[in-house]
This record gives sequence, structure tokens and C-alpha cells, in this order.
Amino acid sequence: MRKNIVFVMADQFRYDAISKHDNSYISTPTFDQWINEGYDFTNCYSATPTCIPARASLLSGLSQENTGMVGYEEGANWNFPHQLGKEFANRRYYAKAVGKMHVSNPRKRMGFHHVELHDGYLHATRKSYLRKDRSYISTDDYYNWLKENLGNDADIIDNGLECNSWVAREFNYEEKYHPTNWVVSRAIDFLRKRDTTEPFFLYMSFVRPHSPYDPPRYYFDMYMDELKDIKKRDLSKRARDLGLDKNIDKIDALTGSITERDYRRMLAGYFGSVTHIDHQLNRFMIKLNEYDLLEDTIFVFTSDHGDMLADHNLYRKGFAYQGSTHIPLIVYDPGENIFKKEDMRKKIDNIVELRDILPSLVDFATGEKVENIDGVSVKSLMKKDYDDTNWRKVLHGEHVLGEFSNQFILKLPYKYIWYTQSGIEQLFDIQKDPTEDNNLIDDENYKDIADNLRNILIDNLKEREEGFVKDNKLIKGVKQKPFLSINEKYKD
Repeated sequence: MRKNIVFVMADQFRYDAISKHDNSYISTPTFDQWINEGYDFTNCYSATPTCIPARASLLSGLSQENTGMVGYEEGANWNFPHQLGKEFANRRYYAKAVGKMHVSNPRKRMGFHHVELHDGYLHATRKSYLRKDRSYISTDDYYNWLKENLGNDADIIDNGLECNSWVAREFNYEEKYHPTNWVVSRAIDFLRKRDTTEPFFLYMSFVRPHSPYDPPRYYFDMYMDELKDIKKRDLSKRARDLGLDKNIDKIDALTGSITERDYRRMLAGYFGSVTHIDHQLNRFMIKLNEYDLLEDTIFVFTSDHGDMLADHNLYRKGFAYQGSTHIPLIVYDPGENIFKKEDMRKKIDNIVELRDILPSLVDFATGEKVENIDGVSVKSLMKKDYDDTNWRKVLHGEHVLGEFSNQFILKLPYKYIWYTQSGIEQLFDIQKDPTEDNNLIDDENYKDIADNLRNILIDNLKEREEGFVKDNKLIKGVKQKPFLSINEKYKD
């Protein structure tokens, strides 16, 4: 019998937001169990770390160069040859998605048989002048459910938090009305209603811990107490070197220094949101076990990108630093459906990326290969005797982000970053310096390494339409757009 797949995604979830990933502050018992009994990919990255371009790679199996999405902007084209839901539907799986999709148009199914949608607060759908089929009134199922239960004046903005802010507070309604609970409740309802003669592919996609940082009161208070003695790291020199030593000037700023009090509240909101998701996933597992499906199901967990959380006085995502690009990837297989555990590696250190998710999920479920995409199944990496000679050793990432637009090359243990507008270069040894505080770009001992990684970036960019390279050198200040022209071929 083919195995069920539960693919869990949490928006803006950092790699180090899990206790087993050396975070002594956070409580994540469910994720810890998945790692203890499953498989932990320690070098999973988002090459274009914001929602839209990252999800395009995840849902299509293509690199950002081939989706044409290299920044965040609504209105992209999503009609890719391979689409995650369609791959499972074509293989006679019942494909269900619950939660965040963040595609255009909002109701595009990406091949899933059914989607129950909550994309969070999306500015593009909240404009009063939009026609009804593009407005959140028609495209957000959680929003309408909330109104049905709490009255027509209820809204997801009632707590006054902005969707890209560092400001945090507890959720303003009962916990059962939180969007995290809603996703799990709808997933549990799917277990009840599913066709029991077919295997299923269930995509559970949480908006949190993406801001607003508003976990239920229990989780917020838990961390306000546990983090009472936490201190901000001294970022004065690091921030000054990058011109980021100014106080924060607005609630959705990308840069700036916040007070110790606001820092602690931000972490309490973020960590509380993570632990809330963790507990709700265990709620789902309890129900799955009641249906006697636990050992016939493979769980895969990842995120679209991380959250800077004031690292280097930076916020949100889109940057090339670890807080933004480094994400978890966990495979939990309670029934040993993939391989026998004695044949497997518990930790996999190879570089993997979101483009690898689609072929991996199909491979876990069916053993089949998806052709003509950029991603590669990670299943073979999990075997102890796998020869990874031909696996990628280098990852090219990028993001259009105004003055902070960046390109990066990851070749472990080093990361090279080039800011396309200013021309600033950085080099970090992320093994010795995981917080990326020591820029090695001007250290003569690392000149050969910097030259090598810069040349790799030049090779990746020399044919690009923006004109980043001239006479085999990087050209700063080139105008950029969030879409490459190749995205036009994916129109519906």
C-alpha cells in the first residue's frame, strides 16, 4: 500500500527555532521527537528568502532563475509544468491543502483537489476597490470562519498588530480561534471526510510564526517569564560597519535597534508562536493515531524562509544571513516506510534547497522520479552508504530588496555575499562563526576563498538579463526587478 504524506510548512521559521538545534530557550517537544526518531537536514536553505519566490521553487521544483521570481511582488505567473498538488493528484493521491498558499490568483489550486485557504494578512487582497473574487472576503476561508463564529465585525487585524512588525502581544481571542488551531482543526476534519480507499497527500501550511507575533496568552506569558533575563547581543560595531546603528523608526522597518523590552516581547511572541505550532502538531498526531494511520504516514517539515529577529539590527527576511536563509527540514517516518532505520543517517549535512522538496515528497510516497526540474530528491542522501560525490556543493541565492538587494554563494563552510547596489562584499565561515559577526573579506588569509566564491557568482550571473557582469567583473548599481522575463512563459 502506498504511504500517506503529511507535508507541514510554517512560514518564517528559523532553523534555530527548535530546541534540538541548540536553542536552550525554546520548547519544541514534538519537533524534538521528530528529530530524535527521524532525519534532520542540517543545511537546508531558502535561495530566495521571502514568501512568494520561495514558495514558487517549493511548489514547482525549479530554481529561482527558472521560476523567474527573484524578489517579492504580487502578480507573478504560476502555471509551472510541475506543480506539487498535481504531482500527487496524477499519482492517484487525494491531494488536500490547508492554510497558506500565497500564489496568484489567490485561489489557484496548484493541482490540489481542494484548498482551504488562509494566507494571513496580504496587502494585495485587502484593497477595498478589488473585485470580489480577488478580495480576501472571497479568498480567505479562515477569515470567513472567524466571522461566522465571532460575529461580522471580527477581523484578523483586531489586535492592532501589523503583519510585518516586530511588535508583539498575546492573541486577543480564545485559543481555539487562532489561525494555527484552525489549520489543525481543518486537517483533522479532512481525516474524517477523506476517501479511505485512497492514500492522501495533506499539505498543512501555517502562517505563524510569521508576524504578527500573537500566540495565545499561555504561550506568550510562558516566554515573557522564561526570557526575563535575556539580553540583546552587542551589535554596535557590526551594525556601525553596515550603517545599521540607528534606532528603529517604524513598526515594520527592515533595520534599526529596538529596546531590551521590545526585544524580549518580540522573542516571546515568536517563540510562543513556534511552541503553539509544536503542540498543535501533536494534537494532529494524536488524532491520526486514533484513525490508525500514524505508521502509514510520512511527515516532512520545512519553512519558506527564516526571520532575522533583530540579528545585526535586521528584521523580517530577504537578507542573505543565516537567520533569513537557513531553515529546518525534518523527515519523520514512524512506520519506517522509507528505509529501515539501521540503514539511515540521522543527520544529513549536504546542502539542500526548497526546489528539492517536490521531487523528495514524490520519491518518499511512490519511489518515482520527477523529470525536467532543477530539484533532486533527498531520499538517496538519507542512506548511510550513499556516495554524495555528485550532490551539489554550491548554492546560489539572491533577493531583490531595494538598497539591500543581495546575491550569495554558499560553499560550506563559507558564505560569500555581494550587495548589488552598494557593491559591499562579505565572507563568513559559518561553521566557526554561525552568527556571521566576523567579515573575512579583507583578510589576506581568505583571499583565495573569496576570489573563488566571487568567480562562482560571476559564472552564475554572466548570462543574466540584468547585466550584473561586465568584463568578467561584478557591476554594482544595476537596476533590478523582482521578476525575470522567463516568468512570462508561465501565464495561465
